[in-house]
Amino acid sequence: MSQTTRNDTAIAGPTAKEARERTRARDIFLANMSHDLRSPLATIMGAAEALLEGIYGDLNNEQRRTVSDIYATSEEVLALVRDVLDLSRIRFGEVELVMEQVNLPQMIHDLVHLPNYRRGKKSLTWNFQVSNTAINIVGDAQRIRQILVNLFDTAVRQSHDNGVITIRLDADSAQRVVRLSVIDSGDGIPEHRRARIFEPFAHSEDASDNDQTASGLSLAIVQKIVDLHGGIIRLDSEVGRGTSFHVTLPWNDDYFSRKRSSISDRRSGVPTDSDLGAGTASSDRPENTMLFIVDDNPMQCQLLESFAKKSGFTVLSFLRGAECLRMLDEVWPDIMIVDIQMPEMDGLSLIERVREVEAQKNVEVAIIALTALSMPGDREACLAAGASRFLTKPISYREFMQELQEHSGL
Repeated sequence: MSQTTRNDTAIAGPTAKEARERTRARDIFLANMSHDLRSPLATIMGAAEALLEGIYGDLNNEQRRTVSDIYATSEEVLALVRDVLDLSRIRFGEVELVMEQVNLPQMIHDLVHLPNYRRGKKSLTWNFQVSNTAINIVGDAQRIRQILVNLFDTAVRQSHDNGVITIRLDADSAQRVVRLSVIDSGDGIPEHRRARIFEPFAHSEDASDNDQTASGLSLAIVQKIVDLHGGIIRLDSEVGRGTSFHVTLPWNDDYFSRKRSSISDRRSGVPTDSDLGAGTASSDRPENTMLFIVDDNPMQCQLLESFAKKSGFTVLSFLRGAECLRMLDEVWPDIMIVDIQMPEMDGLSLIERVREVEAQKNVEVAIIALTALSMPGDREACLAAGASRFLTKPISYREFMQELQEHSGL
């Protein structure tokens, strides 16, 4: 009897306390991993954008193609980091949808014209078939965009050079649903892999070296996001005749009435064709608009400073929060960009101190929190500390400048 008891104890699962500790350890690991990967990626992508924008001089065609490839490759790594984090969050119920009106035709049009698709190594024809240009649904715009990006990326991987990718979008007013189909003209998916196509890593584990359908986590993410929206996804494929992914999402907002949130979280995206290499004239903002940039990464500071100065802002950069606080006695900024992860004095503490000084001086400053963290609660913590906005690294040049221009009227 005693032996049986010892065996039962040995195979018993973790206690509730142990499970919570493991979950916390996982969250800390994922947050640290996200920060450690996002920070260098933000620097690489920022430097690539600066080169493409001509901030450091003009590039010839070969140099521009090479820098564009650097940016695109960095974006692929960033997407993998996001997928790993997102899959973990969804599995543990840590994803809360931020509901708003989403114009699907416009979102699809914008995505298809991204440089990743238009400047890729394959020459592809995109065929967009939409029944109504005003198809709006209520959903999480960032997550729906993620569905589209992952399905488009899968279609590109599966397509041959000079292939055709068809996107169909229909609104069913009777059933109050929207149906999206992404169809490629590739080789199709073998039957033995179709049943596991939405399982994380399953289809990449048994894929051959030359199998272009392997997508790791992307399709698993798509299925889970579709599920969260109350929709369904199915696969049609035939070897030698291509693959079709069909997504059905609720059209009306009744399903989400209990889940609405007033919080909107803008995230950075890939620059469009007009963003990359087009150059930007200086804004019409007054040159005396003072911007403080506080980031312990010297290269990140230099990049953001270069972006801002190009558009006419006066900029002071600091590698430590204490340096910034001392300068407040001499110069008061109109806008502050504050990195959250900094040594000695972190960004949250700096923001709180700045707000205290602000109240004493009876002045005003817009504070934009910039962080490579992306775990649940990070945004809320920044806003609670007094940040005006919360942005996640890497941030695109266009988004950065839009934020500055929106807040420079203070």
